[in-house]
Amino acid sequence: MLMTEPHGRVIILNGTSSSGKSTVAQELQNILPGYTLHTGIDLFIQMVPDDFLVLSDGIQPAAAEGLLWVTTSFGTRVTEFRLGPRAVQLKESMYRSALAMASTGFNVIVDDVIVDDRVLEAICRLMAGEAYFVGIQCPKEEAIRREIERGNRFPGLVDTQFDLVHRHGLYDVSVDTSTNTPAECARAIRELLSEHRSPAALRSLEAMLTEKG
Repeated sequence: MLMTEPHGRVIILNGTSSSGKSTVAQELQNILPGYTLHTGIDLFIQMVPDDFLVLSDGIQPAAAEGLLWVTTSFGTRVTEFRLGPRAVQLKESMYRSALAMASTGFNVIVDDVIVDDRVLEAICRLMAGEAYFVGIQCPKEEAIRREIERGNRFPGLVDTQFDLVHRHGLYDVSVDTSTNTPAECARAIRELLSEHRSPAALRSLEAMLTEKG
């Protein structure tokens, strides 16, 4: 008979590309008790077929069912990132899977770039009271420097995300990867968890979005 483990914790790391989410997640895996799984949007994008990802000048086509990457005329730089309805569903599936894994006793870290209100609303609906919401902050100039250093296939992602990713302004805790090491950021997040405070940010965001809607 399969033994049921205590419910695990879900931790959502939200920040731009190249802000340091993955390295913070790895440090968290090292210091949190029990077994902690790390998933995120990059992993889920690897699951989709090629036609789910569309490169375009934003005119032909102007939309896509999945992910639409709007680029410069020569296709060398991303200028906009659009989510079609199936991309929103993909993200919702990611969060549902995190809840399922946590229900079996694993801690789960989800790293994401949340720039679309439809995704934020889905997260609040599914995860309010269930997940800690963590802001991974990094100044734009530093994130762009890292993006260039990493040699991203399509540079420009930081520019397209920066003004959108933290605009809601509410987190259970925020860490800055430009002034703290990944290990220091992970310890700050662990400290929040060790205080045994219930996750509150997504509940507050859900109330705000409901009032706004």
